[in-house]
Amino acid sequence: MQAALLLEGAKIDERIWGIHIELDEDNAGWLLRAPGMPALAAISNELRNSLVRQSVGSRFVEHREFADLRIAIWQPYANMERGLIPDDAVTTAGTIGIPYYYLPELTVIDRHGLTDATVARNPVKRPNHERSMAHDRWAPSSYLEERGVSIIVHPLADTVEQAFYLGNYAVPVAPGLWMPFESDDHEWVSSAFAGRDLIVSSDYIAELTRGNTPAIRSQFDVHLVENRLIYVKQQCGPNDLDAAFFLHLHPVDVNDLPDDRKQYGFDN
Repeated sequence: MQAALLLEGAKIDERIWGIHIELDEDNAGWLLRAPGMPALAAISNELRNSLVRQSVGSRFVEHREFADLRIAIWQPYANMERGLIPDDAVTTAGTIGIPYYYLPELTVIDRHGLTDATVARNPVKRPNHERSMAHDRWAPSSYLEERGVSIIVHPLADTVEQAFYLGNYAVPVAPGLWMPFESDDHEWVSSAFAGRDLIVSSDYIAELTRGNTPAIRSQFDVHLVENRLIYVKQQCGPNDLDAAFFLHLHPVDVNDLPDDRKQYGFDN
């Protein structure tokens, strides 16, 4: 029966708690023709259907297909130039294996605790028949905050538009490739990616500036958020993105200006 489940034709049926592969005429007809095998196959199907809901005894073919899918999604990062991930970037994930082989500079906290001693000792209160092997412990939000989780990176996108389907930020990593990511710490992102062609999604800008009265209303609305200036323009076009901005600062006391700017009364 195990050999039958390794065949390419093994049918994969997605269930609530995992993937269960039925032995049937399509993938194991030759096996079911043996005396007594239909009854044994039915027992095997029932037991595996029960076990897979607790992530026990998953078949090799499931791991193979899952690995192939994850590699196809994350392998493009293998060609990314090193040094593009900020040194203090920390992320968290429940499946930490394949993606972070391709992002080796990114510190990863295992939410399920398989590689984290603190999470591995976090108590589980559910009875055993409801538990899922290696997937029922979760890192408390307070622990993730303590560890400094600051970023969630998504698979590479071909365009900025595709990137913003996944995250609220995007930075170019190669010609025609963008790294989408999420972060709740706009101040950290602005500092960590300073000097990079960082683009923020319009939806997230709207969230940052919601309820915030513009400090300046002009061709652009200029908001002061977390000690940073955010320029907002409706129906923004490509020419607007390439524009140079000159902000004139007029201090209350001109003596606060650099010597070469005092004669003008403002600085740029």
